[in-house]
Amino acid sequence: MSIAASTASAGGKTVAAALMVLIASLCALLPVGVYLAGGEKSAKVLGDWKTWMSRHDAAIMTTLFLVLGVKYVGDAVSGLTI
Repeated sequence: MSIAASTASAGGKTVAAALMVLIASLCALLPVGVYLAGGEKSAKVLGDWKTWMSRHDAAIMTTLFLVLGVKYVGDAVSGLTI
């Protein structure tokens, strides 16, 4: 919505949308890229990533929820001041 409502040119909006889709897809594209490009070593790398994420699950989720909570509170406060 922000991109569509902006005053940028059509080309600028297209680039912004493409970048947003690319950045949003990184969580899926990065492991696939490692798997396809890594050959036999990719299984170990992906396994290490899985182990690290399993070990740090609480910290990852806490950080995620903290960032989302701060964003929602900020949106609510800015909505009240208008």
